[in-house]
Amino acid sequence: MVRTKKIRRLVNLSSEQFRQELTAEQVSQSVARDLTRKADASYIGDVSNPVGLINIPGTVSGGNVFDSLDSLDNLDSLIELIATLESNGATPSAIVLDPHGWASFRTMKIGTNYNATLLGAGTEDAVPMLLNLPVLRSRFIPAYTGLVIDSAAVVSAVGPVQVAVSVYALFSRDAVQLRAAWRIGWGLTRPQWLGKFSLEPGS
Repeated sequence: MVRTKKIRRLVNLSSEQFRQELTAEQVSQSVARDLTRKADASYIGDVSNPVGLINIPGTVSGGNVFDSLDSLDNLDSLIELIATLESNGATPSAIVLDPHGWASFRTMKIGTNYNATLLGAGTEDAVPMLLNLPVLRSRFIPAYTGLVIDSAAVVSAVGPVQVAVSVYALFSRDAVQLRAAWRIGWGLTRPQWLGKFSLEPGS
């Protein structure tokens, strides 16, 4: 069973603005961006009904990848986490990082007293990659936190965006109210196929 939730957005417009030729297109784009942001934040960080990926119990902890300042030149802890997930039957399909976490990886050096980065300059890669897995960046994941995800472990339910317009809700203000609602849901069939790790140097 997949738990779902409804994401909403209300938009108030003056009657004059509502009748402008480009208003419908501009409002729809704004609402779409807002609903997508809310959905992304919910999918990553919700604490209940349904629980966001970062808070699902029973997932595999990889600990702190950067457990000391001296470990900033290797990916051993992350390699071990991926190996554990694979031993559990997972086929990791992506790594999700916040922008600061990805920046930490990009600044890792090949060794002490070296200026060359472990991941290369990154000027040739069209898609960010780490350990042969695509890297997805999200500002909604906690800073210096990462997930290793097997997409086959995630099930989802997504409905259409429902839009309604009322000329009565703000009748006294000679205004129009638009309501957009989107029902979405997800679940993790096998928590042991999802790995979590942190990226805080010196912690």
